[in-house]
Amino acid sequence: MYKRQTTYYEYDGKGRLLSSNKYGIYKANVYFSSCSNYKYCNKPEATTNYYSFWDGETPSMTYYDYHAQSGQVKRIRKQVRSGRYNSTIFTYQKKYARYINQSGNMVTSDEPIWLLSSQFSCKSGSVNSSQTGCSSNDKITTTYEYGSGSAGNNLFLIGKTMTTQGENAVYRTCYKYDRFGNKIGETQPKAQVADCNIGREY
Repeated sequence: MYKRQTTYYEYDGKGRLLSSNKYGIYKANVYFSSCSNYKYCNKPEATTNYYSFWDGETPSMTYYDYHAQSGQVKRIRKQVRSGRYNSTIFTYQKKYARYINQSGNMVTSDEPIWLLSSQFSCKSGSVNSSQTGCSSNDKITTTYEYGSGSAGNNLFLIGKTMTTQGENAVYRTCYKYDRFGNKIGETQPKAQVADCNIGREY
């Protein structure tokens, strides 16, 4: 016989999700008490992991900082044990879309779009105070590559490259698209492609 399972959700006056509860397993969001940047005011400042209220568990917290210009996540600090956090730092870059206007000409937009440029975390140490590296010199970096040239493909994510500080290995994944922007191919790091622009159709 099918057993019904119900999940309960709680929202605040702005329609933001505060918590979910399924059989006493909770997950909660915490929002900024005051905020002047509309790009992230309604995004959580912190979230909990799933925890059991009835067993008296203390939830672990994950905290978020946001990129002021785009409202996207700038830093994630995830609690791994009491007083100890693992951090991931994100950076963004401006890109200007290229498109064909009503006259049939390829033009560049005046308004930028912020796209993810890179992210890094630390293998075993902690992020330094300037948020540019790791205290133990074990920085793991992922860099994101986008289309280049004069065609209308400069917003396509064509590749990502992962490197680790102090190691020579480079892990590059490349993506291929059709003329409509649909991803139609992916090349894994074992192929050892040096440049994701090589062999691209769009």
